[in-house]
Amino acid sequence: MSETTPPQVVAILGLGLIGGSAGMALRRRFPAAAVIGWDRSPEACARAQERGAIDRTAAQAAQAAREAEIVLLAVPVQSVIPLLEEIVPHLRPDAVVTDTGSVKRRIAQQATQIYGGGFIGGHPMAGAVESGIGAASPNLFEGAPWILTPTPQTDEETTAAVSSLIERIGAVPRYCDPETHDRWIAALSHLPHLLAYGLAQTAFLQVSEEGRACAAGSFRDGARVAKSSPAFWTEIMLDNRDALLSSLEMVQGWLEKARISLESRDAEALYRLLEQAHAAHRRFPPR
Repeated sequence: MSETTPPQVVAILGLGLIGGSAGMALRRRFPAAAVIGWDRSPEACARAQERGAIDRTAAQAAQAAREAEIVLLAVPVQSVIPLLEEIVPHLRPDAVVTDTGSVKRRIAQQATQIYGGGFIGGHPMAGAVESGIGAASPNLFEGAPWILTPTPQTDEETTAAVSSLIERIGAVPRYCDPETHDRWIAALSHLPHLLAYGLAQTAFLQVSEEGRACAAGSFRDGARVAKSSPAFWTEIMLDNRDALLSSLEMVQGWLEKARISLESRDAEALYRLLEQAHAAHRRFPPR
């Protein structure tokens, strides 16, 4: 498949928030493509078809992937490699495979050993607190970065095909190596989630039931993603343990400086900490 040739058949394995949203966006923006779906949950398959995320379902993952030019593995990070191993013997020779996991180094290394240059790791930087096909939206990826992590072994045709697919569903491809991805995402996603859980727990222990009704926007914004699945995030954080520990050490150092300035009533030091952080935040592009 050339860079300019759109896929005729796409398989989406995993029909939760990400897989369901990808299917809905693809079918809306490129109705000529056939989207075949599979999920371990028959209920998710039925709901995905009902919501228009797929054209048809398959009883088995390999069956769904057999016809596809592009296969999207939209499953939890620990399921990506076992699922890839399951489908590889059944793929067409020119099939391209990508995933949506938020940890890339391990997956890229193992997937390349299994499928060579036909695999490229991917991670859409979009999501929602709610999970499952019921939360899927065709607009989820509109204008959102979708990071691709080619390795030296990745075929150029693989990168081009998945980049084209990403653009077709409204996302913006970004590129980096798997190790860089994991370092970036530890700071941009995994650490914020960890801190949100800590904020929610700390506030719960310090504030009475009556006081919780007074929570302002700062708490709701800061703790919002603590509504996410603990099982899902435990898996991700452990998979990206080293990079997350590095980010956690940095924020602990910053908090220690803040603690010292508060204890000593050092307004100048506290202001300097806050001002530097404020200036850093302003350098992030708006979304």
